[in-house]
Amino acid sequence: MKSDLKQLDIGLRGTLREFKATYTTGFLRKHGYMAYIPQNSFNHIPLCETVQTKYGEMVVNSWDVLTYVGKGMWSTERSQKKYA
Repeated sequence: MKSDLKQLDIGLRGTLREFKATYTTGFLRKHGYMAYIPQNSFNHIPLCETVQTKYGEMVVNSWDVLTYVGKGMWSTERSQKKYA
């Protein structure tokens, strides 16, 4: 069951996959997450997923580590496990 909270705590950290498993897409969208899905797609698999950072919108993968820094902004870093 996905969480139905009203806000994300500042400093909350995890992979994109963990955030998507815990929170609804609509809730994450309110906090700077976007999934780009083609309009004619039947399977609703996104072409790419992004989060807002202080540098602008950045593409993230499901294994990238994200930290919520507040006001719809995220800090991103590459997972050392995936790229090791």
